[in-house]
Amino acid sequence: MDPLQELETVLRQVVERPAIQKAHRRTQKESLIKWILETGRIPYTHGFPEYRFQEITLLEFVANLENYKIENPQKSEVALAFGDSIIAFAGKQLTSVDPRLNFGQPGSGSPNFTRTAESLYPYLKNLDVNYIVLGCFGGNPLLSYQDYNSVKQETETAFRSFRTLFPNARLIVYGPPPVYDPYVNLFIEDYEKFLYSLVLGDTNSVYLHLRSKFSNHSGVYPDKKYSSDGVHLTKDGIQILDRMIQRAKTTSLKLILDEK
Repeated sequence: MDPLQELETVLRQVVERPAIQKAHRRTQKESLIKWILETGRIPYTHGFPEYRFQEITLLEFVANLENYKIENPQKSEVALAFGDSIIAFAGKQLTSVDPRLNFGQPGSGSPNFTRTAESLYPYLKNLDVNYIVLGCFGGNPLLSYQDYNSVKQETETAFRSFRTLFPNARLIVYGPPPVYDPYVNLFIEDYEKFLYSLVLGDTNSVYLHLRSKFSNHSGVYPDKKYSSDGVHLTKDGIQILDRMIQRAKTTSLKLILDEK
C-alpha cells in the first residue's frame, strides 16, 4: 500500500474512536450554540455532506436579497459570500460583505456552495456582482475524513461553476484555517497549493492564505488569540479576515498573506 494511503487509513481508524467522536460532538455543540446566539437562526445539522438548503432558509435569503435591493438601488459595489460556518459565523461583524448577501451555511462543503448559488441565481442575475467570497474550501469535507482526491475534484468543480455563473466577478478564495485535526494537516500543504493553482489559472481571483495568519509559532496549529474552538475564528480573527477580504478586492496580487 502507498505510504500516504496507509496513513490515511490509520487516521480514519483514529477518528472513529469513541473519545475522538466525543470531542468532535462537543466542538460541534459549542459551535452550534455560538451560531444560534449570534444569528438567532437554527441551523440544519442532520449530517454531512447532504445538501442543507432548507426551503425556509431559501425564503430567508431571498427576503434578505430583496431588502438589500430596495435599500441599495444604486448597488455601486456588490459583494456576495458563499461558504461554511467560517463566513456564516462572521455575519454582521463583516464590513466587506453586507450580511444580507452572506449566504454561508454551517456544515457546507464545495458542492453545497455551488447548489446554494444556483438556487439563488434567479434572484442574483440582475445584480452587477463585483466580488464573491468563497470559503472555506475543503474544511468540512476534510474534517469529515472524506477521500482527499474527491475533495480536490469537488473543489475544482465548484470553483469553475462560480466562474461560469459570475464571469465578471472577482473570486476571493480561501481554504481551511489552522486546525488540530491530523487528517486535515496531512493534506493541507498540498491542498493549499492546489487552491492557489486554481487562482493562478483564473484571470480575476485572489487567494487568502489563512494558515499563515492564524497559526501559532508552529505554523500548523491555531493561535488561541484567533481561534475560538480549534476551528472557528474569534472576534479578532474575524476582523483580520474582514480586512484581508477588503484588501483582496483591490489588490493586483494573487496571494494575500495578511491584512496589511
